[in-house]
Amino acid sequence: MRAALVVLLLGVALPAAAEWRQAETEHFQIVYEAADQASADELASICEDVYAKVTGFFHSYPRKVPVVIRGRLDYANGMNAPFPERLELIVTAPSWPLMGSRSESWMRVLLTHELTHYVHLGMERGIFHGFSKVFGNDVRWGPAVFLPGWLIEGPPIALETILTECG
Repeated sequence: MRAALVVLLLGVALPAAAEWRQAETEHFQIVYEAADQASADELASICEDVYAKVTGFFHSYPRKVPVVIRGRLDYANGMNAPFPERLELIVTAPSWPLMGSRSESWMRVLLTHELTHYVHLGMERGIFHGFSKVFGNDVRWGPAVFLPGWLIEGPPIALETILTECG
């Protein structure tokens, strides 16, 4: 259901010629354009390993993480978007020497960073998680409103440093 909503929302923002596909692993639902098949395959091959490390660090285990691969953009980035809940991974590798050329896999660094946001900010414990049982799953993202920037970006940078050759 979530993936269908994400595809619908992306359909408004992207050209109609895009052919969207889906792949699924135990903990991820991956949505991507046909042209990004290689990136989807790479993501599927590493995502469960990254999931185990990140969720093990926080002791919080989301059931299914929706991921949208964005390959048409010419810059390197990603984001954790809470509404509708998803990760967006812009798979263009960075061109600056401090990151792209030093890492074993841009996809691994990017997924580690964005999944850390997803798990850390949507933690499955605490008062907002309790509220989410009554008011819906979106409420669990509430703590992010109250956190300073260093506490939002600090854990992802720390984990990408610990778990990858980059960071």
